[in-house]
Amino acid sequence: MGHESGIKKEGRAGDLVHIVWSAVRDRLLSGTLAPGNRIREAEIARELGISRAPVREALRMMEQKGLVAKSPNLSYVVVTLTERDISELMTMRVALEGLAAKLSFRRARTIEAMTAALSDMRKAVKRNDYVAAMASDKAFHLAMIEGADHDRLREVYATLTDQMHLAYVGLSLRRPDLTRIVKDHELLFDLAVNGASEDLVEELTRHIQFASTVLRNTV
Repeated sequence: MGHESGIKKEGRAGDLVHIVWSAVRDRLLSGTLAPGNRIREAEIARELGISRAPVREALRMMEQKGLVAKSPNLSYVVVTLTERDISELMTMRVALEGLAAKLSFRRARTIEAMTAALSDMRKAVKRNDYVAAMASDKAFHLAMIEGADHDRLREVYATLTDQMHLAYVGLSLRRPDLTRIVKDHELLFDLAVNGASEDLVEELTRHIQFASTVLRNTV
């Protein structure tokens, strides 16, 4: 009986940590908590109606993922990505997405997912919705990762996605012109359907390198 109670208690604690993780992550990736902002444990605990223990555990896990860091006074702050951070993230994207593009080339599930993402992107850009446009951009690139059907590639890429999204938060606050995003992805889509895999990888590399330059200029 005591063992069963302990399991239930542990399960509930894990659920609370996940709730905190999701709540804080949403604020980070939406820009509500901007880079450098202090994360107030007591305030989050009060808002969610829980103790501070699961808040501390969630923040510790987020620190391991590179999303938050401890300040000199030991409170947590949102990570501020440097030019080097962005450069490293984007070179990893080139390597991982380039491999994914080769492995997923012309697979039906990849083309289907890219088609849906591109359709959503056009709609988002038409209504000048940056958040939705970036979500469809992410879905477009994930189509190749998922289509590659490579578990370790997917796992490594997943460790970078939140940091990559965080890199785009600063750009979103500047409300950039979205007219180029559809054109760039239409070209990638055309190469995925009608071109050679080498041409797709070459254009994908150029696409990511351009994004890297834009993001580093926001730092």
